[in-house]
Amino acid sequence: FPPPPTPAQPTGLFKLVQTVAVTPDATFPVGGFVRIGYVPGRGRIVVTFNTKFDQPQADCSDAGYAYKEYTTDMVETGNSGVISCHGGESDTGGLFVGDNFYLASIKLQKDEKGDTDGWQLEKYDAVTWKNLVSYFYPNQPFFKGADTAYPIKDGGDPMLALVNGQIDIASVYRDDPTVKPGPFAGFASHHNFFTTDLQFVSTRILSDTPHVGALSSMVTADDTINFIA
Repeated sequence: FPPPPTPAQPTGLFKLVQTVAVTPDATFPVGGFVRIGYVPGRGRIVVTFNTKFDQPQADCSDAGYAYKEYTTDMVETGNSGVISCHGGESDTGGLFVGDNFYLASIKLQKDEKGDTDGWQLEKYDAVTWKNLVSYFYPNQPFFKGADTAYPIKDGGDPMLALVNGQIDIASVYRDDPTVKPGPFAGFASHHNFFTTDLQFVSTRILSDTPHVGALSSMVTADDTINFIA
């Protein structure tokens, strides 16, 4: 008998509807670490990005994290501004959850010991862009002692996702001489879970196999976390 006919194959998962070129302007001449989300309270698409300034903006000197707003037809509304001075020149991750926006960025904090490399975690109202919650780690108690809690300092390429109602801040953990040998002795996929008010919940390693690269994307579907390293 002849073989059964081959089922028709789909021509593609996506159909391009529209593309728009975004031109840098005098306020935001440079952009990087771009994130995009929909804000129901404004009915708008919002693009966030780190940038440098030709002139100081808000309380920022020469760099920061900013946003631009578009209609759902990808027409720029002219509504834009600076979100945060943090993350202007560092690895930055962002996540829209309803009308809130979460930002994680590497930050240097000066203290009596000099510069402290850590994470600035922030929550914003994406309608008004008011800062609702802001924390700097590793200055929180749960980071003391690598045996009981793992730091997120010296991590890179942060990605954020909503996992079972918690904010998962994931990064590739870089070598750190203060951490004893183990799953962190490489570029492992390192995840810290927080409530939506950025209270620490737990930390996990989803993959302790060193990856030569970075977390480039992460998305959740039901109870599964999908990420590319």
